[in-house]
Amino acid sequence: MPSPSAESEPSYVSGPNSRGTVDLLWNCFITFGLCIWTVVHPSIIPWPRFRDQMLYKLGWLIGAILSPELLVAVAFWQMVEAREILKLWKENIEDSEAKTWLGMPGAFFAAMGGYTVVPPPAPPLHTGSELNADDRPKTLVTTIRPRGFRKLLEMKIINTHIKDGTLTKAVFSRRNISDKGKADSVAKALLCVQIAWMCIQCLGRTLEGLPVTLLEGHVLIQILFAIIAHVCWWHKPLDVSEPIQLALTVDPEVLSRLVCVGPGREEVDARADLLTDEVSTGGFFRMFFRAAYDALSYHSPQFEAMAALFGVVNGGLHLIAWNSHFPTPAEQLLWRISALSAGGLFPIFMLTVSGLSAEDPVVRMCLNMFLSRGDHRSNWSLFAGDFSALMGDVVDADDLWAWWLPRRVRRMLVIFIWVALTWYIVCMLYLTIGAFLCVRNLPKGSYAIVGWTDLLPHF
Repeated sequence: MPSPSAESEPSYVSGPNSRGTVDLLWNCFITFGLCIWTVVHPSIIPWPRFRDQMLYKLGWLIGAILSPELLVAVAFWQMVEAREILKLWKENIEDSEAKTWLGMPGAFFAAMGGYTVVPPPAPPLHTGSELNADDRPKTLVTTIRPRGFRKLLEMKIINTHIKDGTLTKAVFSRRNISDKGKADSVAKALLCVQIAWMCIQCLGRTLEGLPVTLLEGHVLIQILFAIIAHVCWWHKPLDVSEPIQLALTVDPEVLSRLVCVGPGREEVDARADLLTDEVSTGGFFRMFFRAAYDALSYHSPQFEAMAALFGVVNGGLHLIAWNSHFPTPAEQLLWRISALSAGGLFPIFMLTVSGLSAEDPVVRMCLNMFLSRGDHRSNWSLFAGDFSALMGDVVDADDLWAWWLPRRVRRMLVIFIWVALTWYIVCMLYLTIGAFLCVRNLPKGSYAIVGWTDLLPHF
């Protein structure tokens, strides 16, 4: 990227003699949007309505834009989860033909919550003879989480049902599962052409000494993370609208060994084996919180370490523009602060929470907020209760996070976790929005055309 210069381009340049302001914005926007939309492979939710599906994917898209390093970490660990499921499948399925059914697409399908079961009976919530509107029975659906699918394989439950014919090849066939996905080969081909064109154009501008704008640099960074996530999700079905219900018969003794989360059971658990939801219309908050829960459920020291590493890479790549041309000195300072925060504060935050196990109250506090029960206000009340407990006066409780620390230190750490996360989101928002705002004042030569690159096919 260029160094600051007194000369700059006009606020608006028209084509066709140069690439023009509209051309620059359109090419960056279409590449950025098409890349994120095609690459993000959300998990499966048990709400079949198209509106809910779109809101859920929107939650993933927002996460991909605001935290590309977190998206890569989720994609990588979901790939690891799928490989572990496939390994257990081959080890625990006795029929030689059935061993070949699943494949990586089926393993990903299980890892993304693609299988459901009849909800296990929940403890009664009310003992009175009269029920109000909120107490009436609701339609429930229980999703088998990746951890639960692994347990069902290890306990030979799936193998038993395959042997007695209850579960057939059609349920697990990699061909059938791949067919449920909506991967569009044409869209992927167009995306590859567009990405290749943008990379070659930026390379050509660099070789000829022409400036590469901040917007193009930011989009290239997003493309890099998106490509890594796409490689990890290569075999994952895309935009599956409905899960497959397994006709499993699980006796109460086996059921007691599974961690069941949902109405009438534990409030939340990052290690959930079975996740029960109420089948009702989901709003934006419910879908966004569910997307956040699906990402947070991969919480582990290794997961946080990988996200922290890619956070350093993300911040470092944005710091390449340290001495680039900015419309104002204030915007240059804000860019530097945001890039430093993304590359430094986010990894510190991730490493801080990496020491927390799935049982720690601080993790339960986060998940209580994100695992929506349909009314996001109840999530906030649960979160407020957990937050008060963490900030409370009890110092020697074994189940309190960092109980061995002085109360003031514990309070400071809890506050730091949330302040760091909030500040990181603000900084990533500025890097994204600021890159577009900088188009109003670009360095001289930003609209010059590298002639040979314009011969390549692109949008």
